[in-house]
Amino acid sequence: MPGYIIHLTAAKLWLAQRKERYDEEWRQKFLIGNLLPDAVENKETTHFRDPKTEGNSVRYPELSDFLRASEGIERTPFWWGFYYHLYIDSCFFQEYMPRIVTFLNEKGEEEEKICQIVKAKIHKTGLYVTREEYFSDMYYYGDFTKMNNVMTERFGLDLERKYEAALPKEWRKRADWIFSNLERFMRESETERGELQVFDLEDLILFLKEKAEAFLGEDKTAVLRKDKADIKEQKDF
Repeated sequence: MPGYIIHLTAAKLWLAQRKERYDEEWRQKFLIGNLLPDAVENKETTHFRDPKTEGNSVRYPELSDFLRASEGIERTPFWWGFYYHLYIDSCFFQEYMPRIVTFLNEKGEEEEKICQIVKAKIHKTGLYVTREEYFSDMYYYGDFTKMNNVMTERFGLDLERKYEAALPKEWRKRADWIFSNLERFMRESETERGELQVFDLEDLILFLKEKAEAFLGEDKTAVLRKDKADIKEQKDF
């Protein structure tokens, strides 16, 4: 899945389109909320993936399931950040992943089931590697590490810890997880340089910009227009 820095970049790109609309506190809470889905050990509980896709190499959040699950919850900046994270994951895995890799079975046919995949074709280079090699520091995850430093320098992905105190109690204890991981990712990125093996950095940033433009947030997204529930603000998120 996209890492913390990619998600923060995507969130910053969305906020940049609304500079005059939100104050600094709202923006910081949105950024923190944007990391919450990954601030758990078992991401199945926070990513709302279809159980029918278990065993697939690529899975993505079902946004409508999240909207149903969060009915009655106040749509705070934390909520919007959480939702935006799931939105980017959904876009990334359904639209961007097929642009960078194809998974193949032993017959050379496209394959989605992990147990049937024997190799992955990296579109950037035409190189064939095993699925395990693809999802490793040599390729996919290694590229994320290399991109982290560039993304941080370009978009200024700073977070203010003082706003974590406003998180609901059940999420407040995960704040240390978020910030300790961010610090670790940044330390690792400082020593990882070199050519990207899977991604084209500028193409990825353009994709994230396009998805940011398509997400209208409080102006109502396409998904939200399908959500006919009358949300009552009863709880905090």
